[in-house]
Amino acid sequence: KLYGLNFPENTSIAITAAGAIPYYSKLNTLDMLGLNDATISRQKQTNARPGHKKQATYGYLVEKQINFVVGHPQTMECNNACENNGYDWFMPLEVFKSQKVFIIMNQTQCFRMFYLTKNSELDNFLINHNDFKVCK
Repeated sequence: KLYGLNFPENTSIAITAAGAIPYYSKLNTLDMLGLNDATISRQKQTNARPGHKKQATYGYLVEKQINFVVGHPQTMECNNACENNGYDWFMPLEVFKSQKVFIIMNQTQCFRMFYLTKNSELDNFLINHNDFKVCK
């Protein structure tokens, strides 16, 4: 669904599943696990499972001016999406304090993102498109 939304130019996301979503959405993408990011790949290892031992920090996401943090793609019921944080073991805890934005996938399911680096162009885009649920 990210593919057809036509986000403003230079909109960026951070994601762990750096495959189809970045390819089809054509959004500037940061791979949070560092597979294609030299800074993350040189970080100290965490105690995570193999293939997930190096992860983007909150400071690095802010430094790179990432607009939306997806982490591991999650969908949830739209009705109570704003109250449900879910959990991602690899996502910096500070990200969970960011405003949640959901892409409405169908009548019941929403795709979760955290709105980290805001700007007026994106604010207007979210307000003017019916495809989003923005939590207060």
